[in-house]
Amino acid sequence: MNRLIEYFYQKNSTFSPLHMSSVLLWAACSFYSAADFATELQTSILVETAKAETHSISEFEFGEGTIQSTRRDYLVFQGTGRVDFVKSSPSGGPLLEGDAVKSGELLAELDHRRNNASMLTARANLDNARSVHRKAKSDYDRAKRLQAGGAIAGSRFEQLKAAYEQALAAVQIAEARIDETQSGLAEKQLRAPFDGQVAFINISEGMYYSQQQFDPTSIESATRTAPLVIIDPTSFEIVVDLPIFSGNRVEAGQNAYLLGQETLAQLRFAHSTSLSSLQGYLTPAQILSVSPAVNPKDRSVRVRIKGDQTENLNLIDGDFVTTLIEVGRKENATVIPLNALITKNAKYYAYVVKNDGKAERRELSIGLFGFNTIEVLEGLKLGEQVVTKGKTRLKPGSPLKVVGIPKLDKEGSANE
Repeated sequence: MNRLIEYFYQKNSTFSPLHMSSVLLWAACSFYSAADFATELQTSILVETAKAETHSISEFEFGEGTIQSTRRDYLVFQGTGRVDFVKSSPSGGPLLEGDAVKSGELLAELDHRRNNASMLTARANLDNARSVHRKAKSDYDRAKRLQAGGAIAGSRFEQLKAAYEQALAAVQIAEARIDETQSGLAEKQLRAPFDGQVAFINISEGMYYSQQQFDPTSIESATRTAPLVIIDPTSFEIVVDLPIFSGNRVEAGQNAYLLGQETLAQLRFAHSTSLSSLQGYLTPAQILSVSPAVNPKDRSVRVRIKGDQTENLNLIDGDFVTTLIEVGRKENATVIPLNALITKNAKYYAYVVKNDGKAERRELSIGLFGFNTIEVLEGLKLGEQVVTKGKTRLKPGSPLKVVGIPKLDKEGSANE
């Protein structure tokens, strides 16, 4: 009784003798229930709980990917010399990164005066060879008609035939020389391989270029040393190198989602961690391919994801993007908040609130891991309450005082 009175004194500094007489009267009428009430207040552990409910759940593998244009070309001169021409920008100045180009358009050229001289000589030789060929062909055709009437000697006929064949060979040689000269000229030119945009420019008019300057050993070095880099800005893929244990769960055709770095930073600042809170920011994508081999350098598996420009995601070649790959999904799964889970000795447990208000530690068999929920395969029934906050102070049989039961949204995320 004295402890009960002391308890009320501690809880209420305005406790008066009048109050005390009321307590004594109340205690005399119900002594045992009052003692039980005080004991409960002093010994029960305050906890928050959540009910096991039915919701859809998805499990994801996360990775940081590099955005790459599906079509890119490193334009490299096949010759050596002074850069004599670089295409002008539509604005009137020199060619700039971001300028649009058309397939086949001449973008840059080395000094080709020697090629021009060789071409003039080759064309003159071809014209001469064709003239000789026309005369030889006319003589040979006339000889064939005369031979049919027996009006030409056999030796003369063979002579004219040989002259025709020799003239025809001379034309073919001259044409081959033209092709060779044109090929030499093409080696000193850079033309757009497709409709696209200039991504990088590493040359300017007047500079000297040598093939040895180009370093194709990596994407970074090739980008830095190629005279021009052209990309298709309308089609991108995301390259992700996943740890082998994650890559083994990924298959071509699986759904994926992309999240830009800037958006991710904003969400982290706002502490948005549930799938439902991300829905408006995620860009749907799909797994294109999964490498069947492991990179021996870092033991990773390369995954390629098809991505498209959207209102929420501005894909830029070479930029980074966060990828969420859906490796598992189940509808109508029994789920509980992830913060209800206890892991010990490679087993999973949760504290369940029994009907008598006490805690029961129960072993669980789990399935998919969601953003902040987990699928329970065995060990819980729908509607049972599990402790989400305060569980570190519990042991089996602990009396509980439940102060909050958050509900889960349609994706199984807890709403505070």
